[in-house]
Amino acid sequence: TQGPGMVGSLSVGLNLAKGLSLGLSKRLLGVHHMLGHLLVPRMNQQDQLKFPIISLLASGGHTMLVESQDILTHKILVDTIDIAIGDSMDKCGRQLGIKANMIAKEMEKLALKTDNSKNLLHLPNPLSASHNKRKLSFSFSPFITALNNQIEAMTINDETTLNHLAFEIQESHFNHLIYKIKQYMVKHGDVNSKINFVASGGVSCNKRLRTKLETELREYFESFHYPSNNELC
Repeated sequence: TQGPGMVGSLSVGLNLAKGLSLGLSKRLLGVHHMLGHLLVPRMNQQDQLKFPIISLLASGGHTMLVESQDILTHKILVDTIDIAIGDSMDKCGRQLGIKANMIAKEMEKLALKTDNSKNLLHLPNPLSASHNKRKLSFSFSPFITALNNQIEAMTINDETTLNHLAFEIQESHFNHLIYKIKQYMVKHGDVNSKINFVASGGVSCNKRLRTKLETELREYFESFHYPSNNELC
């Protein structure tokens, strides 16, 4: 992909593509980063994954719901008004003291050690209040503000507490994501004409998110699809 994105990551793909282009005597075509996320799941699933498709693109740099009629025709249905879900989860994880190259991925490991919430935090569901409830957008910056306001008064001195906090932060982000997707589908979707759903981008590799998507959105979609290799998310 030619961008937008992090220069380091893009350059790795670009140099590999240049080598393949030269070695195979094929043209080198630059593809928009978001289009790459949209189309990668079809590489090994073309027979099962027919258009039209609704895709959730969720990573550290973007969060959007997109409708695709064919390879060239795409429409953004829901976008974030501030930061991406992965960026928010990384910043929240950093506030918990998690140190890793991929903080949200490390937070997932902690969250997997518990399967319930002790309500240690009071985190919001952004854009759900009556005055902006109908706004079809994602918003993730309120999670960081809410966590910062509460974490200072807490003492995290054991692994169990850290696991529960990681679970609650992750769960609240995913609940907001699904809340807004449902909101769009209720307003604009056709339950009698279900279509395929794709989740792509780094955050879509999260097992808990995939479970919640398939459980809570199954009435709206025919089937759920992901990149065949997590490294391609």
